[in-house]
Amino acid sequence: EECNRVFSLSTFDDCGSYHGRDNFITACIFDECKGINILNPLSPIDTLEFDDKYPPKCVILEAYAMRCESPFWDQGKDEKISFKMAAGWEKEAGCPSAEERKEDIQNRMFLGL
Repeated sequence: EECNRVFSLSTFDDCGSYHGRDNFITACIFDECKGINILNPLSPIDTLEFDDKYPPKCVILEAYAMRCESPFWDQGKDEKISFKMAAGWEKEAGCPSAEERKEDIQNRMFLGL
């Protein structure tokens, strides 16, 4: 399945030894099937639909990449650890690059979407 494939990319191997992927994979599978689940009782809607240009797997995978790149302390180490994500992981996963996402957001803002 696609969610398992993208979280198994070699780019995430080092990070995976410190940050578990199971919850991210579960979220990916759920969102791919049903849209984003909003757990906000004040929200008038239960789920949000994804944009075709930025599918759920890409949203969840980017969240995992951000977690991997955020410095953290490991017990017994004197310095914080973080992982620089290899350039091009988005393409390998079938997701738009950061530049493509930024451009899409700017276009939407310009068009008032």
